[in-house]
Amino acid sequence: MKPNINTKLSIHLLKSFEWTIKLLLERQQHTWKSLNINYDYPNIERIYIDYNGFRISCHKILQSFKQPLYHKHRWPAVFKQLKGSYTMGITHSPHEISSIEAQYLPTLAKFEINEGSYYEMTQTDTLHYIETNQSAFLGYPNEEQLDSLHSYSIMLTELNCLYKEDRKESLTTKLEPLSNKRIQELRQIFADLL
Repeated sequence: MKPNINTKLSIHLLKSFEWTIKLLLERQQHTWKSLNINYDYPNIERIYIDYNGFRISCHKILQSFKQPLYHKHRWPAVFKQLKGSYTMGITHSPHEISSIEAQYLPTLAKFEINEGSYYEMTQTDTLHYIETNQSAFLGYPNEEQLDSLHSYSIMLTELNCLYKEDRKESLTTKLEPLSNKRIQELRQIFADLL
């Protein structure tokens, strides 16, 4: 196993950043960028901003009833779950493999991530999947019930640790930004959650 990248990231650091993130969401409306991450399940709406050597990403993870796939983070990160919950599976590979190939690896650990949870992922050979918690509703949930199943989280990374290399799956799909209206809607949602 390769050593962890030397990083300042920690749960304590993210906790100390939360008020700053709230202010950036409320006051820096024209500097937030976005991506609609839709080449895998679950679909994720991401807004992000670079600040003081860090990248702050806010993720709305959309409810999905399809099988999630393992993927690597090529950078250390620390997370906080703001609303909703999901199940996370963890595995490991020192090789650069696709999510399809990773499905044959054993799940080493599984966690339930709930509102208020924090966690760090600093070992860049770690793969994880996230699975939005399945509905207990019979049949199809209505829009309000479905919205309650979405997940909202923040991720803090260091800019000097972000790799230029993309995941294999993303090389065949050009990720598009969200509309300006959607960015503003998400900024308000995340500011209210912090």
